[in-house]
Amino acid sequence: DAAVSVAMVGPSDWIQRHMDPGGAAHAVACGDAARMAQGMVPKLLRTNSLVWAHVRAGTREAAEKIVKDTLAGAHDGALLLFVLQPLPPPGGDGGASWEEIAHQRRARADPRSTMGWDGRAEAEYQRGFEARRWCDAYWVGAPTDGGGRG
Repeated sequence: DAAVSVAMVGPSDWIQRHMDPGGAAHAVACGDAARMAQGMVPKLLRTNSLVWAHVRAGTREAAEKIVKDTLAGAHDGALLLFVLQPLPPPGGDGGASWEEIAHQRRARADPRSTMGWDGRAEAEYQRGFEARRWCDAYWVGAPTDGGGRG
């Protein structure tokens, strides 16, 4: 059996949350979506069995450009899975991200916690949860003849 090599590329906070500290994946911290799509992900695809990337795009058009740029740089025959998930802005008070709100919810559910969890906080958590429940997923194969990309 051939060894499977894994690479992760994305913002450093995302890598820290998702990478197993004892794992053998290569990690490359990069928050620049265009740089990841145009060079880093295609290059990592040439030398790794699996590349797991987290790219933040502000608009659907930006996400489509990232998909096209990544596919254009991928090697012939590469198989790519793109998962596009629209994310709402941070919570109603303009402060905490949904991930922070989810962390607070877990902490406040602890019986030792002296902080309560009110209906407003739960509604904000549920709004973020519902927005993240749905996504569009696309399996895309790079042509093996070197043509037809774009």
